[in-house]
Amino acid sequence: MSDVHPSVPTFQVIVTDIGEASAALFSALKQAIKLPEPEIARRILQAPAVLADLLNEETARTVSELLESSGLETAVLPSGEEAQLTMGDGCYELALSIPSFKNIHDVLAEIVRVTGLDVAGAVQVVLKTPTVLLGNISFTTANRLKSRFEKFNVAADISRPTDAHYDLVLKAEIYNAQQVIEHHATQLALTYRSQNEHRGSKTYSISRVSYQQAKDTWQMAQENKIPCQLLNQDYQRYDILLNHIDPTSVSAIKQYLVKELFIPERIVERVIASAPVVVAKQKSLGETQAILSTLADLDCEANAELVSSLTFDVEVITLGEEQAARYILEHILAIRSSVIIPILKGKQKRIEGPFNYNQVRWAQHEFAKISGQINLKKRG
Repeated sequence: MSDVHPSVPTFQVIVTDIGEASAALFSALKQAIKLPEPEIARRILQAPAVLADLLNEETARTVSELLESSGLETAVLPSGEEAQLTMGDGCYELALSIPSFKNIHDVLAEIVRVTGLDVAGAVQVVLKTPTVLLGNISFTTANRLKSRFEKFNVAADISRPTDAHYDLVLKAEIYNAQQVIEHHATQLALTYRSQNEHRGSKTYSISRVSYQQAKDTWQMAQENKIPCQLLNQDYQRYDILLNHIDPTSVSAIKQYLVKELFIPERIVERVIASAPVVVAKQKSLGETQAILSTLADLDCEANAELVSSLTFDVEVITLGEEQAARYILEHILAIRSSVIIPILKGKQKRIEGPFNYNQVRWAQHEFAKISGQINLKKRG
C-alpha cells in the first residue's frame, strides 16, 4: 500500500494493542487497508503488527487516528523501523473460566464483540468446558482480552500450547485397545495409571506430558478410534470439596473460609455443617494446591474435583415460568422437544445427562431467575 514517490520518506501504521476494538472492525477496514479481511484480523489479533506501510506521514497519521477512534492502540513509525517494537506472534490461546453466571449477558456480548460470532455461536462457546475463546493470538492480545473479561468477574487463562503440559484420559473400549495404548505409552516412555471399568474396559490416565507427546498420543487415539480427552493444564480449573473438619479446628477454618475463600460470614456455619460441601469454585491448579495445603494444615479433609471431568444429571424441582423454562431446557441443556414436553407437563422430573459443568451451572442460574429450581446430581 503506497501513496508516495520512491524518494519521499514513507511511514507505517502499527497496531500495538487490540484495545477495546471489536471483530466488526476487521470487515470495515477492508477498503481502507486494501488487505483481505482474514489478514487484517490476523495482524490485529497478533499485535503488535504492521497494518499499513509505505504511506506519506499525513496519510499514516490519518489512518492511525481512524484506527484509534475504533478502539485500537497504534503507533506511526518510519518504514523499516518496526524493530523499535517487539512484534507479536500467533502462539497463544485464551480460555475463559466462569465461576458465576450473574453477568452472563455481558459476557456473551463481549464474546460477540471479540470473535464476531452471533449470539447463538457465543452461547456455544460458553457451553464448552473449558471455554477456549481464541487461538493463534499474541500475548499482548491475550492479556488485553483477559482484562476485558475480568470486568465481568470472568477469569481468563493464557496459554502457549507448545510450552504447556497436558493430561490425557483414554478409554479402552474396543478390541485390542488396551495393548495399543500400553504399547504407545512404552514407546514414548509415558507413565500411566489404569482403572478397570465395566464389561472389561479400562480407563488410562497419563499426566503432565509435553505438547509433542500429547499430540502424538492424540493422533494414535484418533487412528485407532480410542476415545481420548486432552486437557491443557493451563486451563484446568477445580472445585474444592471440604469433606470433614476436626472439631478443634472449627474456629480457624471459619476464619479461613471467610477471609481467604470469601464465604459470607452469615452463612459460614451453615456451610461447615453441610460438609461434604464445595467451598471454592473454578480455582486454577496453583490456587487449588495452595488451598488444599492450607486445609490440610487446619486438620481438614478436602479434595479437588476437575471441573472439565464433571458431568451431571438434573432433577427438576419447580419449573417457574413455562416459556422461559422451555428456552433453558432447549438452548442451554440442549434437550430434545420430545423430552421437554413431559418435563413441562410435570410427568418427568429427572433428566438424564450427561450435562457438563457450565451447562448445569448456567441452567441453575437461569431457573432461579424465573422462580424455578433444579438440583444437580453428579454422575460417576
